[in-house]
Amino acid sequence: MKHTITNIEFFEKTQNVSRHVCVTFKDGREVFIWPLATVGQKTYEQTGAEASYLWDSLPIAKASTKWLHGSGYKPNVKRFINTK
Repeated sequence: MKHTITNIEFFEKTQNVSRHVCVTFKDGREVFIWPLATVGQKTYEQTGAEASYLWDSLPIAKASTKWLHGSGYKPNVKRFINTK
């Protein structure tokens, strides 16, 4: 089942929290996408919901990887949002 994404927010780095993205779904669930650096690779991790929600937010995580690690611009994510 594909879940409907209604909002995507980008949060800048603060004193206590690194950059992250919050993906909100129609039913109110949220997936958080965090930067993750492992074995010299810059990637991401997703938290906050069941696997099906993580799969649906995966394209946003991939598009946001450079931004999460401080290089690059925020990606244009409007195409992932469905306001219907």
